[in-house]
Amino acid sequence: MAESVVAFVVEKLGDLLLQKAAVLHELQDQVEDLKKELMWIQCFLRDAEAKQEKDERVRLWVSEIRQVAYDADDIIDRFILKAELQKQKSFFRRSISVFDNLQDLYQVNKGIQKLQTRIRGINAKRERYGVISIGAGAEEVENTRQWRWILPHSKEGSIIALEEDTAVLILLNVNGINHEELENIDRMTEDELLFKVYCCLESKRFLVVLDDIWSIQAWNDLILAFPNDRGSRLMLASRNRAVAMYADPQAKPYEPRCLTKEESWALFCQKAFPGKCCPDNLVEIGRQIVNKCGGLPLAVVVLGGLLLTKKTWEEWEEVHNNIEDSNIHAKKLIRLWVAEGFIPQEREGTMEGAAENCLNEVIGRCMVQVGEMSFGRIRTCRVHDVLRDFSVAKSKDEDFLEILSDSRKRSDKSRRYAIHSAYDNSYRERERYISVNITMQHLRSLLLSSYSRMLSTKHLDQILKEFKLLRILDFGNFSIEYLPTDIGKLIHLRYLGVRGGHLKRIPKSIGNLQSLQTLDMRNSYLPIVYCSLELPDVLWKMEELRHLLLDINNAENLRLGVLRNLQTILSIRHGKSLE
Repeated sequence: MAESVVAFVVEKLGDLLLQKAAVLHELQDQVEDLKKELMWIQCFLRDAEAKQEKDERVRLWVSEIRQVAYDADDIIDRFILKAELQKQKSFFRRSISVFDNLQDLYQVNKGIQKLQTRIRGINAKRERYGVISIGAGAEEVENTRQWRWILPHSKEGSIIALEEDTAVLILLNVNGINHEELENIDRMTEDELLFKVYCCLESKRFLVVLDDIWSIQAWNDLILAFPNDRGSRLMLASRNRAVAMYADPQAKPYEPRCLTKEESWALFCQKAFPGKCCPDNLVEIGRQIVNKCGGLPLAVVVLGGLLLTKKTWEEWEEVHNNIEDSNIHAKKLIRLWVAEGFIPQEREGTMEGAAENCLNEVIGRCMVQVGEMSFGRIRTCRVHDVLRDFSVAKSKDEDFLEILSDSRKRSDKSRRYAIHSAYDNSYRERERYISVNITMQHLRSLLLSSYSRMLSTKHLDQILKEFKLLRILDFGNFSIEYLPTDIGKLIHLRYLGVRGGHLKRIPKSIGNLQSLQTLDMRNSYLPIVYCSLELPDVLWKMEELRHLLLDINNAENLRLGVLRNLQTILSIRHGKSLE
């Protein structure tokens, strides 16, 4: 994941150099240098991430790089925040703040210099840890991602023979490749590898099995290595049905059935207890957990990897009790992806369309399951409970996301928090819960989940004061009566959701959210007749607004014609919806 984080920051720095040149002023050269250094270190991340599972030093090295990328993102975002807020001040106040601006420039320049020093220190460790360069920086990010799927990090396999199938053992000895060449494979380019394979097979009739082909592009690249004039055969295995249909549109792909309970248990034991047997005290609860996988091999393998390091019955019981499986609204998920910046802008089509393609792709790869369909499109989806558990654990390890459901303080490095408040929590417990967890100024996403609970003005003010770099703020069903004026200072905010049903006032400062893409103020549960909310006519300032979801009295009085990016207008009160 560190490679993706660095690639994201590199792309963002490039966009800033183009779009925010006037804001960056004298910092353009420093930002450009920082971008180049991150691109250089990115070349080594693919090899490092392949080695980090077996080498603690490399794992820490990757963690250092990820943190540097995060810190670079923070420094630039904080500077842009100060610059944009400065523009909102009166002319007189701007004039007397010139000295403050110079101080800000000095602090940012100093911060970038410290990051560059850290990068040089990280690079010095690289050779000692045996990390080599694979790839050529940001311009090859897409190809890198494709080849990472094809060239697995681990050479170990997990094979469970289905009882009714005939076992076939294929021994493949490719003549012409000596041991020295095998040792040099890591140094060969992809084109050199393809050419070497082609030369070895050119005069032969062969059967080749290609496992885990994740994309059509990967298939097109690999097919060049195999001559096709001697009646040879290729067997292709893929979790992506589109790849199979593309490779041979005339053939019907063979889709293996789900595993039986015994087959699932055998596969699980291979992953959770390599070379050993499951301890007697874990067998019963282990079988209960494995049965939740529903016979899906991917879920069983992920579960085995998750429990590999957990040795006690209590740890296994916690996994058993915490496995969840719930539907997610596809439209909301897509809007959150776009707001996070995960979806790149394409030359043709919208980012939402690209995000929907990504969703269909991960569904085709069996990583996400379809919940409900509507008019031929995905309405809801879900992640298999075991895959979700693994993803949450991995996200926490890499400071990507953390889900909190009690008042204990957790990691202070996570970039995203989802806070779940139980229905029966007392008012005081909820207040203490939020206070304990709201401490990280670098937070980018905050999603609150509750059932018709009031959020006090005190804690709402605390959220806006602490989390100045937020891109996503979703209050879920927390009931909020007033949005503070300071909401207009969250200039990075791209997604704002307030659906508790008690909102009475919206400040004019909301018009300062000029990066906002989605504004969702629909009433979740109150009858429409009880809603008296009116929205100030300031939305016309939000040039990036794409989705406007309201339950207000005066929707028809808002000046929305100037919003060129607007795709969705929904006013529940009037029953009008334009998608």
